Amino acid sequence: MKLRKIESSVSIAVSTVFAIILFFAINLASGELLVRFRLDLSENQLYTLSTQSVSTLQSLNESIDLTLFVTRSDLVGIPGVGTYASRVEDLLREFERLSKGKITFNIVDPQPFSEAEDLAVGHGLEGITLQNNNKLYFGLVATNSIDGVQVIPHFFLEREELLEYDLIRLIIQLDGRARKKVGLISSLPVQGTGGFLQDSSSQQGPWTFLVQLDEIFDLEILSPSIDSLPTDIELLFLLHPRNLSDSLLYEIDQFVLGGNSLLLAVDPYSEVLASILGTTQLSDLDTGSDLNQLTKQWGISLKQGNIVGDLPIAARVLEGDGSSGRTVDYPVWMNIQPKQLNPHDVITAKLGNLIFATAGVFDLDTELPTEITPLIRTSDEAKLYEIENFIGISQINELLIDYQGAKQQWPMAVRVRGTAQSAFPNGRPDSDNDTTLTPTTAQHKLEGQIDVVMIADTDFLHDRFWVRMQQALGQTLLFAEASNGEFINNAIDNLSGDNSLIGVRTRGRSFRPFVLTQQIRQEAEQKYLQHENDLRQELQRIEAFLTDYATNQTESSSELIITDEQRNELKQIRDSQLSIRRQLREVQHNLVKDIQQLENQLTLLNFLVVPILLAIAGTLVCTIGARKRDRKLAHNVSVNLR
Repeated sequence: MKLRKIESSVSIAVSTVFAIILFFAINLASGELLVRFRLDLSENQLYTLSTQSVSTLQSLNESIDLTLFVTRSDLVGIPGVGTYASRVEDLLREFERLSKGKITFNIVDPQPFSEAEDLAVGHGLEGITLQNNNKLYFGLVATNSIDGVQVIPHFFLEREELLEYDLIRLIIQLDGRARKKVGLISSLPVQGTGGFLQDSSSQQGPWTFLVQLDEIFDLEILSPSIDSLPTDIELLFLLHPRNLSDSLLYEIDQFVLGGNSLLLAVDPYSEVLASILGTTQLSDLDTGSDLNQLTKQWGISLKQGNIVGDLPIAARVLEGDGSSGRTVDYPVWMNIQPKQLNPHDVITAKLGNLIFATAGVFDLDTELPTEITPLIRTSDEAKLYEIENFIGISQINELLIDYQGAKQQWPMAVRVRGTAQSAFPNGRPDSDNDTTLTPTTAQHKLEGQIDVVMIADTDFLHDRFWVRMQQALGQTLLFAEASNGEFINNAIDNLSGDNSLIGVRTRGRSFRPFVLTQQIRQEAEQKYLQHENDLRQELQRIEAFLTDYATNQTESSSELIITDEQRNELKQIRDSQLSIRRQLREVQHNLVKDIQQLENQLTLLNFLVVPILLAIAGTLVCTIGARKRDRKLAHNVSVNLR
């Protein structure tokens, strides 16, 4: 008996030791053999390379060296950075594996006062000083065979979702590919002057979208006053074109009909120009643009005299001058959601949210042979406002009172393809600006196949609407809070025939509004809005009366006697003023109370009802399973008894 116990104990010990050895063996083997196999369960597949990235890596022309500088000993104790460093390293090793020998990857650990640290500093890498006075380096230096150098000074966690895009863009810049020549004509100060500044003469840096374009394309800024286009332009970008000469319009017409691509952004009202001119009253000046003279021949034109508002996707802004601290929906600033974007076009398929401001809409002519595909639409609750009656951000309540959507979706961005006619059937017009202009030697084109993307807003490219600035390591870092820049970059990539960056540019960025909560809040605000507005108008009338009364008293003789009747009337007016102020406070208090109550009910549903439903479902599953087991057991017992 004892012998059996000893044998059993030995067997258990041997099995335990064998299991431990097997466990470590499997872990070691998987570390070597399964390093290429991953299961990516993230929603946007952040840890899986896109097909465009794989294609780019497998078709490189240049040999590229990638050197990751990372201070390993200082990663411990910094939340998230160690994991992020591992992800960067894994991704770069994957680049090396897929590049067919074109990419060489190395890791350097720049310890303090070492040659490696001198090398990192020499390449412009920026270390973060830690509490122990050591510097944490976490950056990349990339070089090619012709002494080209690209550097990522530091990998910031805030850009983790764009890691693949940043690395692929860096590799493309080193690969020696010919950059497409893009011409930009704009009446906006995109190179860095004015716009949303108190002093319109103040200087600001170039708009972020312009910097991004210049990194990828051979960008040439052209003056709106020119009469002809350079012959080497492969793609033309017109951003808010105003007061173009007939000669330049003819050049654009022939450029497009000649098979060249055009990106056109027009705007019924430019807030950027209005801020430079120092007014927010839309009816005071004309800051709009359109190219209807040409685009009508393509079957599309900007709707004149209107801007569009869309309450369901309205952005939240501070009321008036912001002194009240109250945020309200501003329907003409739209936080456009992915469901308003065309999911089948490569330009918009993977974009997140977009911010548009005082945008327009397009009228479509379905009688012409061109194919017009909407890229961005309003919701079916959008509304058109007349510009001449529009006041702006200081009178938001007037935009919301009796708001009724048109039950129609309007296109705010479209793609136009197909056969189009020239807007100049008689050929080049005479030039008013240059009598010595040499006639073109190219044959006049009466029609041609066109490829155009048109957008009914231009303010959306200003940094104010989509870029957040943050100071780090002594420099200003820019982080995109909307996909405005990605949208314009995707459009130019696609129109120029290169989709290599489109698939990776916006991976992982999404904005998810609480749609039901937002709808509840808007309904509550609409409920009180008319009452509040009536009270405000009555209050303004009383205050104006009191102001006039005080002025008249000052101008009159100091010996003027006020009768008891007048004194009582004045007291009643002032009592009314105080009463209205009290009612206004009650209205605003009830508004906040109702919104909070409705949101609390929604929260209760999320925290209680859903878990209860899951518990009930789990109980039913367990009960059904128990009953099946009981029936099976009873059946087995019955069989055995027989």
